[in-house]
Amino acid sequence: MFLAKLNDKEKRAFMSLAKALALADGIVVSQEEKFMNLYAKEMDLTDYDFNSDIDSVIKELADSATDEVKRIVILELVELANADGNFSGEEKDLVKKVIKAFGLNEKEIDKCVGEFN
Repeated sequence: MFLAKLNDKEKRAFMSLAKALALADGIVVSQEEKFMNLYAKEMDLTDYDFNSDIDSVIKELADSATDEVKRIVILELVELANADGNFSGEEKDLVKKVIKAFGLNEKEIDKCVGEFN
């Protein structure tokens, strides 16, 4: 719903993060695939490459994105992590890593998305 606000570079970075998150627990379920397809459609991305260097993707977004974009990325990642009804430890770890890199307050994010612990 909010991903259309991202610029092209941010959209492509988000898709790389989303793929990394879907793969984080070693299981990509159909619900996660559906979300990925919906994200691409919402952002009007018909072709894109995934950057497997997630640390550089996170750093790129941390350095250039606005706080609004950072919050959108976090909220959408949490939604994806919960797509299969199981917010795994690996998925939580990746989301927390992004939050920390973005310099956002985890407690503020918790108010929007629930407990990470």
